[in-house]
Amino acid sequence: MLCPCHASEECKTAAAYALGKVTVGNMATFLVTILDALNESKHQYLILSALKEVIVCHHQQKDGNFDIGPYVSQILPHLLKYCESPEEGVRNMVADCFGSLIVQKPSSLCDILLRTSQGASSAKWTMATALKYAVSSGVPLPEVGYMLPQVSVVCCEKWLYTFG
Repeated sequence: MLCPCHASEECKTAAAYALGKVTVGNMATFLVTILDALNESKHQYLILSALKEVIVCHHQQKDGNFDIGPYVSQILPHLLKYCESPEEGVRNMVADCFGSLIVQKPSSLCDILLRTSQGASSAKWTMATALKYAVSSGVPLPEVGYMLPQVSVVCCEKWLYTFG
């Protein structure tokens, strides 16, 4: 979808970036294309990169013309599906996407984050990374602070497992 298989990584990354930018201009047409491609392609990392660009662009628009809110219900199932991916790069990109969404809609997404962090250890780490992204991107701590004890337990479990 993004580039021919023989294209360089730089070309594929540029194509993902461009697809994300184009999607912001025509969400009704291209968001569905990105989400469908996630299910059909083996290039989840690149397609999630395009999705992240969409989310970040919506956040950066200060004029209020671009609200990601109406599209969150379409995006979330795909992010939740890949939060347990065996590929660390895919999980990191899911965390960046989820964290970017939390920056924009913290009150509505934090509970989903908590529920997801009850799953497999890879899902817990993806959600902990998403929270880290959100906090480092400026989400006020009072809006997500109630989640920190849960996330710290996840981090301690991983650390104890690694060194225990």
